[in-house]
Amino acid sequence: MWRIAADFPRPGATIVDLAVVTTLGKPGLLAAGHIQSGTALCPHRTTAAMWESDDGLKWDEMLVDTASNSAISALAYPALAMGLTGAPGCPGAGVREWGPTDKADWYGNDAAGFEPGDVVVDALYVEVDSRVVATGWTADGSAGVWLTKPSYFTGRWVAVGAKPRSAANPLVALAGAERTVVGWDRSSAAPAWHPADGGNSWSQAEFQSPYLFEATDAIHAQERFFAAGSVCCALPTVRAGAVLSSSDGVSWSALTSEVLHSPPEAIVATSFGLVALGARTYVSSDGIRWTLGPALPGYDGGRLFAAIQGDTILIASPIRAWVASAADLRPEDWPSAPRSADLPEVGTTYSYRLGTQCGPHAAPIHFDLRTWEPDEASLPDGEWPRSFYDSVEWGQVRFTDQNLLEFTTTRGATVRYVPADNPPESLPCPLR
Repeated sequence: MWRIAADFPRPGATIVDLAVVTTLGKPGLLAAGHIQSGTALCPHRTTAAMWESDDGLKWDEMLVDTASNSAISALAYPALAMGLTGAPGCPGAGVREWGPTDKADWYGNDAAGFEPGDVVVDALYVEVDSRVVATGWTADGSAGVWLTKPSYFTGRWVAVGAKPRSAANPLVALAGAERTVVGWDRSSAAPAWHPADGGNSWSQAEFQSPYLFEATDAIHAQERFFAAGSVCCALPTVRAGAVLSSSDGVSWSALTSEVLHSPPEAIVATSFGLVALGARTYVSSDGIRWTLGPALPGYDGGRLFAAIQGDTILIASPIRAWVASAADLRPEDWPSAPRSADLPEVGTTYSYRLGTQCGPHAAPIHFDLRTWEPDEASLPDGEWPRSFYDSVEWGQVRFTDQNLLEFTTTRGATVRYVPADNPPESLPCPLR
């Protein structure tokens, strides 16, 4: 079923992204990342790397210009690869871009328009207007979005003015269709973002969810957007999985798919449906009903990347790659229902660490695939009990009733929690 690519990547090499490419008119697969090349003076130095393959099993390393002391972080093929120069002890010039040439190599160039300290974490090529959207961290620590129209390295990146600054983390899991682009942050209660004009001005999408969703990958297929990721939480600190969908990238619902036991790390569309992959493999014809497919042999957790070329599905972790035929993953051939998320029973009790430094109104508990907030009636004068420590309390959470949690500290103080309609937005921690 799944075949492991032998000797790829080689020891010391790391994969960070995949793409389907055409090199000299020949369809193929592309992997990007870096190779460890540390020295005594600069032990963490890396060299940017690209690999190409016809079948996903045998890979050839490509020539990458100005690759020393740099690393690739994202692919926006066929336009660009994005990355960063420098390492601790080995200063670099900042963000770098590489573009494919007609000689099957990649030409590097310091990316104009970025500030020192900016970092790109994801990028997407918007084919309809030949634009690249890049996302990441700005030098001041906020979420950044940049745009360019590549023209053989004469384009200049422009930082978006109306970027999603309220997102505490940079947008990831970018997906696009026509002029619609969707990105996800990993901290907001409404984590989906979309631009109204191809990337110049970003807004939070309509997102109704009883739990927190963190996207790991997103695609456009079957005339819909699909986002795979984890939800918090089934049991305390135990995340489950879900695949959400949207017809337009603007309105999302967390209730359109069953909750899965294991969070998927990547998702790919085939002519037969969808495949979502992580510790377990899920297959679906419509993205709503999922069944259990064949697991990735030797996968031990962490990030996954996905691409499909013809009938060949390529899945990669940073240190391993797998290949399968899409025909072998038809949903009708895998009828077994997947294990659902483990949910608590009323009356059970769990050890719990409650962060208290930002006050009771910034201390939700995520449990039973719902978000819970302190019951005002159990808060003396709207504050924590006097016996609470300033930063953290250790204790137990008891699932007393379907609509009641009780958090009791090791010293016996109790605060009741009730379900919230939606996860509260992350707010700055007040001075206390």
